[in-house]
Amino acid sequence: MFLLALAVVILYLVPLFAINVYVTVVEGDLPLILTCPHGGLLKPRSIPDRTPTPGTVLINDGYTIDTTFAIASALSTLHDGSRQPYLVVCNVARIKVDVNRRMDEGTDSKEGGIAWKAYHDSLQTLIKSALLRYGYVLLLDIHGHGADHGKVELGYLLRKDELASMRDPDKMNSAVLTRSSIRHLAHRTAIPAPHELLRGNGSMGQLMEKAHRQIRTMPSPSHLYPEEHERYFRGGYTTQVYAAVTGLDVIQIELPRHLRFTPQGRHNAATAIAEAATLLMDQHYCHPGLSRQQFPIQPKL
Repeated sequence: MFLLALAVVILYLVPLFAINVYVTVVEGDLPLILTCPHGGLLKPRSIPDRTPTPGTVLINDGYTIDTTFAIASALSTLHDGSRQPYLVVCNVARIKVDVNRRMDEGTDSKEGGIAWKAYHDSLQTLIKSALLRYGYVLLLDIHGHGADHGKVELGYLLRKDELASMRDPDKMNSAVLTRSSIRHLAHRTAIPAPHELLRGNGSMGQLMEKAHRQIRTMPSPSHLYPEEHERYFRGGYTTQVYAAVTGLDVIQIELPRHLRFTPQGRHNAATAIAEAATLLMDQHYCHPGLSRQQFPIQPKL
């Protein structure tokens, strides 16, 4: 399945490589970017293994590449096969390089740094292209988790204790407007309660649950915040860094094992994410075909 994914039509954008086996890059024509940093299986001998340290994860997020391509396929189907999202996938195993950390944390070698830079150079190229074309863009960073709660974790850069303590709508609105990874969206929408974008009706979590009744997400209307015993990822390096780019909104999506490890699970996850993302694009992002003259926002990277 991994090799099949690599057989998809690929556009290599990093000029350092004539053929860049480290990264798969697909040019899109929707205001949506999919990234997959931890699904790679390649273990080049030229890249030394990372040194295990406390807090360092060296195993990959199983089947996230397959899931990412399934999401892209589902999105294309929803658009009658005429459009697809932008896509960046790291093909290198996490034991060699972790592209969802700073380069000095994500690799121990010069060659690992080349792979790290290939990924982020490619991603930055796609971000600039998408922003110049559409003005506003959504980035979904696809991951996998092994927690027993079985829910999809949606990371918006707010900690679980913040989500739990911010039951006051005014405090939650302030957090979404100033510190969340969808703060650009929150500022440009006219809705009186920006926190609804994060865990209300019309949020990513609510739309995913609506698309598939067996999927549960947090935060969402059904699960406003993680319980004290529930592990929760708020968003890593990709979410933290690229959410600062003007016009770009980022959501880290952590999928449980049952939505990754079987074909039916991946289908369910891909369908729900694709339908939710399409509704978000229709509601909050410019429609395909609008020119950059209509949205004269310059990306700042």
